[in-house]
Amino acid sequence: MANILIQNSVKHYAGRLSDRPKKLQYGDYYYAEDVNQLYKYDYQGFPRLVGSQVLLVSQRADNYNALQDGSDVGDLSYVKDSVGTQWLPGTVGGTYYPNGWYIWDGSSWNSDRNAIANQLEMNTRDLENKSDIGHTHTISEIVDFPDLLDLEGQDGQDGQDGTNGTNGTDGTDGSDGQDGSDGQGVPVGGSAGQVLEKVDGTDYNTQWITPSSGGTTINFFQVQDDSGSGQQLASANYVDANSAIWDSAFVDTGFSWDGTELTVEDASNAIEFNVSIQGITSSNSRVELGVRLMEDTGSGYLGLTTVSQYALRNNLQNEGNVTLVSFYVFNVAAGTKYKIQASNKGGATNIGTQGGTYFNAKRFSQL
Repeated sequence: MANILIQNSVKHYAGRLSDRPKKLQYGDYYYAEDVNQLYKYDYQGFPRLVGSQVLLVSQRADNYNALQDGSDVGDLSYVKDSVGTQWLPGTVGGTYYPNGWYIWDGSSWNSDRNAIANQLEMNTRDLENKSDIGHTHTISEIVDFPDLLDLEGQDGQDGQDGTNGTNGTDGTDGSDGQDGSDGQGVPVGGSAGQVLEKVDGTDYNTQWITPSSGGTTINFFQVQDDSGSGQQLASANYVDANSAIWDSAFVDTGFSWDGTELTVEDASNAIEFNVSIQGITSSNSRVELGVRLMEDTGSGYLGLTTVSQYALRNNLQNEGNVTLVSFYVFNVAAGTKYKIQASNKGGATNIGTQGGTYFNAKRFSQL
């Protein structure tokens, strides 16, 4: 069940009808996607049906690209699935539309949370109950308002015509100025498609060059655990996640991999890292797992970022993960190396190799 938006203290949830919770807080809403019905929870926390497709939404679609233009400003729509590339930054052309509610603003569908919440509240209330969210009065409640709309004032008297002004005398023509000296001009040479470029800060010091083609290249690296026996962690000390746990890796252009260290072979504008360490323990104590990303630019390894949490409870729940998601490093020089390390506190623990341990990177470079 996903919390799709919050307006003041009112919460709105969405999911299948069969997943509808028995009780929520008074005033909360639950939208059943599969049957397109809206429920509001009463003061006892039980759901009451308050609306369906005719009352709530103008259309439903599988994803954002399947939506048709709205008919009126304020139309609501519901999108079942997200579309687009979520991990690709907007600075390199990424576009992502999540699942959930959208509102028509007259020219496009957008996911303005406050506007959607207000419109949804208005669609589920009677006219006389709308004063606290969008209206203070209806036209019929304003005394003599219809009569005032029809009133027109009397025409005023026409003003008198003014007298014409006297034409002024023409001024004397000025003398021609002296011709200026010739400018520096464009240097000779060059060929079709070339552009003029400043060589340095000196005035007029320019040259013809062929411009670069532009664009962005993305390369990938990914390695996952090998479903083997794992790697034992030393208590309270960080150790390298080494080749004992890794399966064969996918290594794209611009990367190299030796089973422990990932080397960036070509200079990169940015690299995005995603890491997950799965812990397995037979201890009956709480176990804290830690993972950190290390970088070596030529002077030895230094830690970039660390994540740790109590991932394992006891021997009845002996598997858990700690993850590092979408960590970016910018302006990476060729030859820079990276590796991941893991640690534990609280009981004997191994790095698990049951599909929950992985290390991947995405490299961005402009052409």
